[in-house]
Amino acid sequence: MPDERLVLRKNSGPVELELTAAVIGHDLLVVITGGESHLGAVAVGGFATRSYVSVITMPGHKDDCIAKEAASRIAEHLKRACAVLVGIHLTNPSKEQITNVVKDALALVDRMIEDLK
Repeated sequence: MPDERLVLRKNSGPVELELTAAVIGHDLLVVITGGESHLGAVAVGGFATRSYVSVITMPGHKDDCIAKEAASRIAEHLKRACAVLVGIHLTNPSKEQITNVVKDALALVDRMIEDLK
């Protein structure tokens, strides 16, 4: 998939999630957005003898849980470095909506991993 992009979408209640993956050499750049797109968190993952992840979160945002888990899964399963940017906005979400969005975002990541294997 050199120089190509993979785009996946999933309806998750009040928002449509979109995952865009771009190959950069052997590495991946993954952007996950939904609702009003923004930059909430970025995680960088890699694999040496085991996977590792570093995360930066914008103040007041909670996108880091998705970014961290996505980078970890990508590094672990694809054995390649990645940067995962996440910005999903929900207005006054319920706990159930948050749970579903996290689950659906990670399902997109799992689908992307299978597509790239």
